Amino acid sequence: MILEFLRAENLFIKTKEFNVKDFCWMLKDEIFWKKTIEILKQRNYYFAEIWSFGIFHNDISIIRELMSMNKQISTELGRFFDSSIITTDKGDYIHLEYDPLINTRAHKLGKNPRIANIEFKNSYRAFLELLCEKGSLDISDQLCFVQYLAYQDRISEAKEIFGTIPLHPSTEKPGSSYLQIQYDYFCCYFDPEMLPIISALYENYPIESWRKLFNEAAKFSRETQDQDISILDPQEKEPTLMFSIEKDYISLQYKWVKACKIRFYRVDLEILFSKNPFFIGNSQHFKYVKPYFDIEINLQDDGEAKIKIPELLIGQNIVIEIDYGVYTVSKSHFSANLKFNLIERYGIIKIMNENLAPIAGAYIKVFVKQKIGDIKFYKDGYTDIKGKFDYVSLNVNKISEAERFAILVVDEELGSLVLEANPPPQ
Repeated sequence: MILEFLRAENLFIKTKEFNVKDFCWMLKDEIFWKKTIEILKQRNYYFAEIWSFGIFHNDISIIRELMSMNKQISTELGRFFDSSIITTDKGDYIHLEYDPLINTRAHKLGKNPRIANIEFKNSYRAFLELLCEKGSLDISDQLCFVQYLAYQDRISEAKEIFGTIPLHPSTEKPGSSYLQIQYDYFCCYFDPEMLPIISALYENYPIESWRKLFNEAAKFSRETQDQDISILDPQEKEPTLMFSIEKDYISLQYKWVKACKIRFYRVDLEILFSKNPFFIGNSQHFKYVKPYFDIEINLQDDGEAKIKIPELLIGQNIVIEIDYGVYTVSKSHFSANLKFNLIERYGIIKIMNENLAPIAGAYIKVFVKQKIGDIKFYKDGYTDIKGKFDYVSLNVNKISEAERFAILVVDEELGSLVLEANPPPQ
């Protein structure tokens, strides 16, 4: 009678006459239980109470079905669990890349590293949880781990793990084996000596995205070797001018600039700095103050020029402002042996020594004056191997809020300087 009822009735309609638990005691009879299972399978019904008797009757196939339908068991076992009875699902984890991921702080707060970017923090946590559930890490896991550590500027740890990966860099032709391309790209990142060798192999690689990455790496290598100060499109004739104050004269280095106007303002530097560090080097505060002295200079070709400082200003605390058309640069008179190239259009600063060699590892701290008037910490970091630092870019777009940037540059051997910059045009 029960079996006939199971064959004919709609079991999902709640009635007082039918409840699976009412006849579960009969399922101890293996023959009756198997007939019940057969009928329910034919009608695409599933009741966990009935399937659970597969354990009582030691029916492995039914136990597998019972385990696979129990999401709680799969969750408790975790991903990557594999046995003769149950194999859990690998889950829906997706490895995410961040290009670029910019860390606003170069130094950690407290003893442990912190991830400020919430989206990346969640991705990194999900990745670590995935690794914890695996019995061992394969090459793909190791490369992803290296990538996520590099995102956090934990380069030493990333290189240590990278050194354990059982692959070798390509030397004669582009990589064709599993994950060889990714491995080669990390080789370029960690080993500057291998960079030109490996990147040359991918110069004409058929996959555009990878070809572009390796070509950019090759360009980086050439710029480093040639000390090229160009950024982005080298054909753009963007006017640039930098200057330094050396004893009793101003030394100009310029490109695509034909003329400039130099204004001298005498200031009490110590008082200004103690009242408002953002004031230092900000010639905008002198717009309605007559310069102590000003001169106009015609420049010939691209190169250098030296301008004599007026005698009355030698040895004084001064702010010098140079207007060369579209842009204006200003600097306080500090006893520093640093030179810089500031390209406001792209938010890039390059720090160099007296011989125009790039200074890698110079510390840079940036504050922003917002349009609403607030002055806040913006970011800090160190110049790269080319002496360059992107003082504008963040993962969160805050450029629209910025009115002006104050930039502090510190080098342990060559001294310090303070300058300011306008935000890039939007």
